[in-house]
Amino acid sequence: MGIIHQQLDEIIHGLSPLGADGMDGTATAAMERIEAVPIKEKYCRDDIFALVAAEVDLALILQCFVLACFLACQRINSKVS
Repeated sequence: MGIIHQQLDEIIHGLSPLGADGMDGTATAAMERIEAVPIKEKYCRDDIFALVAAEVDLALILQCFVLACFLACQRINSKVS
């Protein structure tokens, strides 16, 4: 395998999204719950409480928070780019 010299822009341009179809039941339930949250300009503590209030499955609650943070980071990065 040879060395290929590339600029950062060339590397980024060559990237493509990865498909994620190996979600388990917890990930699927977490995504359904997050997608059900209405889009708002700002969110507050009550919105977080509503997201997890009826749930007793700790794994689902944690997955919701992880996915919500990931989605927020993606939004921030898309606005910066």
